[in-house]
Amino acid sequence: MMKKTRTKFWWITHIAAWAMLIVTILGAILGSVAAFG
Repeated sequence: MMKKTRTKFWWITHIAAWAMLIVTILGAILGSVAAFG
């Protein structure tokens, strides 16, 4: 039970980290488009 919960928590943090990375990349792309456009 404890191990399963820990794994679930790890997945939540892992997905959150990927989401932040994607948002950062999208923000950089949008910033470049705004700068050139």
